[in-house]
Amino acid sequence: MFSRPFTPSYNSRFVPEHPMREQHRLGGCVSSLMTKGDPASGARLAPHLFRTFWWLCAFVCTAACLVQTVRGLECDLCADNWLFILAAGGRTASTTALSMFSLLPQIELAGEHAGGLEEQFAVLRRLELINHGSVAWKGPQLHSRAFFCVTQELVKTMVYGAGQASREPKTKIVGFKEIRYVSWHMQWFLASAFPCARIIFPVRQNASAEILVKSGFNYDLLHREWAEERKVAESIHKASPHTSFVLPIERVSEEMYN
Repeated sequence: MFSRPFTPSYNSRFVPEHPMREQHRLGGCVSSLMTKGDPASGARLAPHLFRTFWWLCAFVCTAACLVQTVRGLECDLCADNWLFILAAGGRTASTTALSMFSLLPQIELAGEHAGGLEEQFAVLRRLELINHGSVAWKGPQLHSRAFFCVTQELVKTMVYGAGQASREPKTKIVGFKEIRYVSWHMQWFLASAFPCARIIFPVRQNASAEILVKSGFNYDLLHREWAEERKVAESIHKASPHTSFVLPIERVSEEMYN
């Protein structure tokens, strides 16, 4: 399924600047601008200029800190070995796949998260469409790579929880299972944020199969999802055969997983 062996690298991870360091940098900037001429001379600014220079200093230093933060977000989007189990609709044995992979050592896969990354995609699109031409909308254009770095950190938080510091160094493969992302826009988003990820698509070849479901379940909707999302999964696999794998539920067996 994989075109290359997974060899995790932990050297390029984004580590945010500690807030106290930012505060110290701001304090140093303030103290240097509060003196006239040579900072070591101790000659103070006139009182009526003090507030003006202080606010100017705060503005400049805040901008510098933001630039430093953006630079820090220049992470390696391929530093981790991401694996996603993205089901083409419910009842496609995606939970079985999750259970099987979770039995293997050094693999951390989370379960469903109610399609939370749909909101992350919506935020990205909203920020990309902002026109910064007026003063009221003043600001830089979105740093998309930094946004994707933040997205990876968000997913790690969902996978590891509070134990990230101890669990992440022991992990070789990280990811999740979800039934809500086999759509063209979410596949684009995941490919952008996780460009080196591997994807397993559990599907149903028989989109009209009758299964046992809860009372009141919408069979027609489920059957449409099976058919439509299977086409999306197969198209993506055709375009990227070395990084994706289509897993029909009809082929699921003990021998296959072994």
